[in-house]
Amino acid sequence: MNPSGRWSVYSMAVACLLALAVWVVPTHAQEAPFTGVIVEDNTLVRSGGGNPFYAVARLPKGATVTVEEVVFGWYRIAPPPGSASVIEKARCNWLLMERRPR
Repeated sequence: MNPSGRWSVYSMAVACLLALAVWVVPTHAQEAPFTGVIVEDNTLVRSGGGNPFYAVARLPKGATVTVEEVVFGWYRIAPPPGSASVIEKARCNWLLMERRPR
């Protein structure tokens, strides 16, 4: 490949990388934690970051949430009022300074 052809390949690659960076990086990145407002009615709260995860609650438009972490385009939020999360008892140790669960 001649030098001018190589230059155009490099230029094209750099242009593609810059375009990808502009598309991927949000224009106004927010440092978590922060408060967010739901913008669509009946927004599903899921058990994990992705559509295959089951829904645990629905939030109305205008509800506020506390965003605790941003993970691959999903917000990990504090559990909404009225929702609960459970884990298997055998998979969790209790702390000595707290009252022992029954």
